[in-house]
Parts: sequence; structure tokens; C-alpha cells
Amino acid sequence: PESAGAIAKFCKDNHIEVEMYQFCNEPYFFDISNNKKKFHFNNGLDYAKKMKPFADAILAADPDAKLTLSYSWDTNNGKFREGIAKYPNPYWDIVSIHSYAPYGPNDKDINVGMKKANAGLTYSTSAEAMKEQFKVSWPDAPVMLTEFNVWNGALERRMYNGIYFAEYVMRMSANPNISYVGMHALSVHAFNPVNSYSKEMLHAYDTGTPLDVDSLTLGIEYSVAGLGLKVLNDAVNHSTYTWDSTVEGGVDVDSYVRPLGGKMDTNKVVKMPALYAKAYKGDNGKNYLLVTNKSDIPHNVAVQVDNNNLTAAMTKTYIGHWDPGAKTGLAIMSEATDNPVHIPSYSVVRLEWDADTVPAPPAPRIYDFKIGNGEA
Repeated sequence: PESAGAIAKFCKDNHIEVEMYQFCNEPYFFDISNNKKKFHFNNGLDYAKKMKPFADAILAADPDAKLTLSYSWDTNNGKFREGIAKYPNPYWDIVSIHSYAPYGPNDKDINVGMKKANAGLTYSTSAEAMKEQFKVSWPDAPVMLTEFNVWNGALERRMYNGIYFAEYVMRMSANPNISYVGMHALSVHAFNPVNSYSKEMLHAYDTGTPLDVDSLTLGIEYSVAGLGLKVLNDAVNHSTYTWDSTVEGGVDVDSYVRPLGGKMDTNKVVKMPALYAKAYKGDNGKNYLLVTNKSDIPHNVAVQVDNNNLTAAMTKTYIGHWDPGAKTGLAIMSEATDNPVHIPSYSVVRLEWDADTVPAPPAPRIYDFKIGNGEA
């Protein structure tokens, strides 16, 4: 507890904004029912009790700190979640969960992976899944997704992985109970440094010699999956709210079925719309419409606002490919577009146009500001 309090004090004293302090990573895999040889908690209630001293230490250092407990993978780990629910008068502010709904690390068939991903989208982002979380927390509890990904051998770092990333965030961004959504692991599955220079840095440290940073080739490389998130970023992270959005027409795609708290049923296939769309009001004088296409069929989409065709000049920014398993040779494209808009096969598309009014700029986040002798 002392070290937790020291971290909180350091962050507060140095104006480092911490959105949330989460206690333990996936504690449900380290309770006695899951790991009898290496366990830290008897059950969910024991976990909540053992984290209380850490919470007290953090709040003593920063009374405004927000806290969260780690509940489950999606709606699994039912007994552990139920144990947390038995703790009287929760001292935490938000529910933290992880989501790997299309789980299949040994999968090889892209068609199997896509059907699992489609089932995961409808299963883990549904209102029913959120209600399951409320049952073991409290009504309308705020929820944060501190990890999500496909964890599927047929999908990882491929085009359909990017589509899944995008649509998952789109669906969750419209849920008023979702505070934050973060993928795992951003620096591995979304982008990587062009060069790590780990050997050079270790050598410089070991020998005490300066590293000539100016001589290094720096930069990052995005995976195909990461490009899907990059297309979304301007809309999701630069908007004030979402508008209700519907899609009429278009083809359907196959999906497996995964019941709440249950395993993926790969013997049952149902249909779901290939296209998904969500509109956003930007905080920068722009309006946005995000569209995903989970099929191999391109679509021409007429964009309407209040049942009238949109006439404003639009820019289309997108990534797409005919092959859902593509891992290389893709780049984000941007171009002016008419209405109807061409939505490529297997794609993530961002449409943007000027809003009628320009909102006030958002409040800045300044950690610290000092005025020195002739400098700031």
C-alpha cells in the first residue's frame, strides 16, 4: 500500500493526470478456483477486501483519485464477479473488464475467424452484456474496457482485425456507460517503432556514453489493424457526442453465435448486416460518419441526415482491401467524394464535412506551467 500511495502522490505533485487506478490485472485468473498452485485470492470478495488498503493509500495521497476493480473477460468469470458484488459499500468508482470475444489463438481459417469476430461484435457490445455487468456491480455502473482484441490466430494484424477494432470502438462509443476503451496491446498489434535500438540504448547505459539521437532513424510503422483505428481517431477522439445512425439495405455476412457467459457455438451460423455506421458531432467544426464493411461486396451508400440526402462537400478517408487476411501493402487513402459514397469491400471509412456551427474549443490539459528567467 505504501508504494501505491507514493505513486499517487508523485502523480498529483507533478500534475500527471491519471484517469483511473486499476487494482491487479485479470485477478480472476489467480483465484484458487483457476490456479490452485499459484493463487493470490480465494474469490472475488477476497480480492475486493485485499485491495482496500491500496485504495486507502491512494485516496490519502489524492482524495480525487478514481479507482476501479478488474471484474472479468466479457461476461465470463461469473463466480468471481459475483464475489466482488458481495463486498458492501464499494470503494471503487468504475467497473473494468477485458474483451477477447473472438478468442481462438490456434485458429488458421480466416473464414472461421471472421465468423467468430462477427459474433464477438454483437455479443460483447450488446445491451444484454451491459445488463449482466450491472447485476454484479450496481445499476448503470460506468464501465471501462482496459483491454480488447481478437486474440485469434487467423485474424491478428490482418485487415479483418482492423475492421473488428474499428467497429468494436464504434459500437462501444455510443454506449453511455462506457467511459474508456483501450486495445491490447497498442504498441504491438497497432504499431511498432521502425527501429527499437534496444542494443544501442543498453550499450550506452552500460558504458555511460551519450547516445547520438540525431543519427538514429526514428518513426513508427502501423499494422493493418492499427490503420483501422487510425482512420477512426479523428471522429471518436475529437467529438462531443454520437448521433443515432441506421443502415438500410446492403448484404449480410455470416456469424457464429455466442450466448452471454457461454462459449462460441461454431455449429450455428446466423446472419448480420455487413455494414455498420455511426455518426459523430466533432469538437472541431466537423461532422463525421464512420462506416465499416465486413463483406467482399463494395456498396454505394446514400448518406442522409434527417431523411434528406447530405449535400455538403465530403472527404472520404479509408483503408480497404479485397482480401480480409491482408497484412501488408495497405495505406490510408483520402479523397473528395460525392453522395452516394462508394464503400470498398472489407473496409473502414471515415466521412467528414463542415458543421453548421463551430463549437468552443475543449479545455486544455496542462500538467504544469512555470515562468522562468526569460522563458516559460
